[in-house]
Amino acid sequence: MLNQVGSLHYFSKPNIFSPRTFVVADEQQRPGVSSQPIHFHSSRMETMRLALRVSGYSDAAINILLLAHKPGTTKQYQAVWTKFCAFLSMSRLTSKDVSLGVVCEFLAYHSRVYKRKYRTLATYKSALRHPVLFSCNVEINCISFELFMRGLFNLAPPSRAKETASWSLNDLLLFLLTSQFEPLESATFIRLTQKALCLILLASGRRIGEIANLTRNYEEIVSPPSISLIWAPEFVPKHHTPTFQSCYPSIDYLNSKVASDRLLCPVRAYKVLLDRCPVWWRDVPPLDRHTFLWSHNRLSGPVKISNLTSWFKSLVVDSRKHAKFSVDVPMGPHQM
Repeated sequence: MLNQVGSLHYFSKPNIFSPRTFVVADEQQRPGVSSQPIHFHSSRMETMRLALRVSGYSDAAINILLLAHKPGTTKQYQAVWTKFCAFLSMSRLTSKDVSLGVVCEFLAYHSRVYKRKYRTLATYKSALRHPVLFSCNVEINCISFELFMRGLFNLAPPSRAKETASWSLNDLLLFLLTSQFEPLESATFIRLTQKALCLILLASGRRIGEIANLTRNYEEIVSPPSISLIWAPEFVPKHHTPTFQSCYPSIDYLNSKVASDRLLCPVRAYKVLLDRCPVWWRDVPPLDRHTFLWSHNRLSGPVKISNLTSWFKSLVVDSRKHAKFSVDVPMGPHQM
């Protein structure tokens, strides 16, 4: 049922979730956006594709536009879109009924019923913005929605910081000096790999996903004395935009008069790993070999991020065992 009051239109439909009435402001035509609501598809990408096609975009232009997000983000946003479509179905609403009020109600519902935190709901908002804009001509980025998001923030403010790591870096570095790792030239495959991985992570300060995609190629840097580690050509780091492109990771030589300090040089560990790689690749057919730095012992195929994470966690646990400390310590994301 449609009631008109002043410059606002009120849509009132049966809603098994809530008896509320959602307010839809007068349409404001935006460039490149359809003026008529487009039927929602179960696929978020397909919904945007259909809406853009109706708005006059060519398939070639649409294909480029839909590359704006990386595959991981697209997959994450699709999960949100599926939740939103389920909410509309439950509320007996269609794409014609979608408004700022409906989107706010969706976020409020997931906050109230599923106890979703502010950061999660902010991701939900980002996932919905483009398909709702292109298909329904509803712009989420506006003052009223900003105030609503502030309200969600104040409703359950996120913690200022996650729990800090409780394992000791000093204990870990001392463990890397033991006979299990030195001399590196004769250490076991897993111990050499763990030491190189640990020191490269610490020296470069990069995400483990970036370190996982290193090749066996590098470039020497004269000043400061260091080496630049080369990524695989097809790898794109997480923070890579038209306005910011990350450079290759680099690690410095560790020059010290103390012999034990030199055993913690990340460049040394990296080069020893390179020198010993041919021995492990001896039984792998040449056509099956890859260019990545990390590999399983005598197995072809690049190592996954989950493998490197597991190796590092195992190293931390072993270092605590060696120091006779409890191994029951939390090691979550961004704590490694």
